[in-house]
Amino acid sequence: NQTVSGTINGAHTLGITPAANWTQSGNIGATTALTQLTVGTTSSTGDVTLSGTTTVSGAVTGYGDDITLSENINTSAGGANGDVLIQAANNIFLDSNKSVTTSGGDITFSSDSDANNAGAISLSSAAALTSGGGNITLGGGSAGAGYAVGSTGSSIGILRGIYLWGNTINAGGGNIIMRGKGSQTGALNQYAIGIDIIGSSIITTSGSGTIDLYGIGGVNS
Repeated sequence: NQTVSGTINGAHTLGITPAANWTQSGNIGATTALTQLTVGTTSSTGDVTLSGTTTVSGAVTGYGDDITLSENINTSAGGANGDVLIQAANNIFLDSNKSVTTSGGDITFSSDSDANNAGAISLSSAAALTSGGGNITLGGGSAGAGYAVGSTGSSIGILRGIYLWGNTINAGGGNIIMRGKGSQTGALNQYAIGIDIIGSSIITTSGSGTIDLYGIGGVNS
């Protein structure tokens, strides 16, 4: 396992190829924003945890097995230059009261990128996604084109394909699309839900922006 606790600053492009599980606990771009950040590759197999605040003027891309976002991510570049792509072979977690914010860039969470029918997206209480006009996609496969699929395990959140718990998702004129499929391997207690939205969650856009939700129930034991 690899952990970086120091801060990272500078108007530069940073690419990280972890040899195993990767944890970034130090802040990124706290005083001078990076111009681009990429963690992992499409073939990465280790878990990725970003537990320091990440501020980048350009795009942020993360690849891994389980990916956990435990602090805020903010990109200030407009349009595609400020896109955020989080792509996990397994599950994606956004912790309570944390946010991903762009200024017109797309936000894409894509789980189950290895297409083995296991890889959920779980947003904890009061977490938020705000794109300022960019599209927001929660799905699976490559770049969110498929379905996030619930996994088996002790966490109720990952039995659902997509689990929203008191969250705010605001595209500000962009499109919102979610594709979720409940656990396909036999989930306990009837929680194999495609998309489960609880706790006064808000999903909103404006103008010509559209909202499309596609949910498929899973298999309960």
